[in-house]
Amino acid sequence: MGRVRRRYVVFNVVSDSMLNEKEVVREIWGELLALFGEVGVSYMELHVIEYDGQRGRGILRCTHKTVMDVCAGVTLISEIEGKPAAVNVLGVSGSLRKAREIMMRKR
Repeated sequence: MGRVRRRYVVFNVVSDSMLNEKEVVREIWGELLALFGEVGVSYMELHVIEYDGQRGRGILRCTHKTVMDVCAGVTLISEIEGKPAAVNVLGVSGSLRKAREIMMRKR
């Protein structure tokens, strides 16, 4: 078995109300579990690295084989805690340093 190649998905939450990390993480996990089930999500090795509630941006870590599934799953989110919201993927990177650069430079 080879080394796990990780990918970092930078995302942006668009909503009229300010959402905290706990609400966003719960919704991301819920959406991915509904789409792919427990086994599918376990293969993703999904972790929320960081989330900035002020800017509504965050970074998810997953495996390189499941990065497209993660991107597709998070973009299907239409509401968080009953509040209308959308999640956009700003970029994908193989290093956390580059992911943080993407997170900071995108408007």
